[in-house]
Amino acid sequence: MPTSLCGCEAWSLRGDLFKRLRGFHNRCARSMCRVNLHHTFRHHITFASPFRRLGILDIGIYFHNWILRWSGHVARMPMSRAPRQLLTGWASHSRPTTGCPQMTWGRISENALNCKGILKEFGEWIAVAKDRSKWRQLTHSIPKPPDA
Repeated sequence: MPTSLCGCEAWSLRGDLFKRLRGFHNRCARSMCRVNLHHTFRHHITFASPFRRLGILDIGIYFHNWILRWSGHVARMPMSRAPRQLLTGWASHSRPTTGCPQMTWGRISENALNCKGILKEFGEWIAVAKDRSKWRQLTHSIPKPPDA
């Protein structure tokens, strides 16, 4: 898991790329359980079955947790630090919509906050992240996989 998500804190994955990452994760889980696609279709094996056997969760949960951990770390940095300046900077001129990237770090962070159900307002998370113990409790909790 750490190898496949190495450096994911700075990724801005579009939906199609995230789908490919999820497919890779599912394929790896099936191969660890020695189940191929033929077995999956023939015996009606769900994608969650290998996860239960291995005691792991969907890659989206791990991805969002890592994004939020890094976001909290950046929020606690002073504004003089380069990562904080780069990730929370603001440009005075808007980018034309034709050249706008489809996914940005801010949008990825907002998706992670929404998936975890932490905050409804995007700007409020920085105040919560300043309290490290509370932020760790919110973001480091990974739900237990369902029992087999």
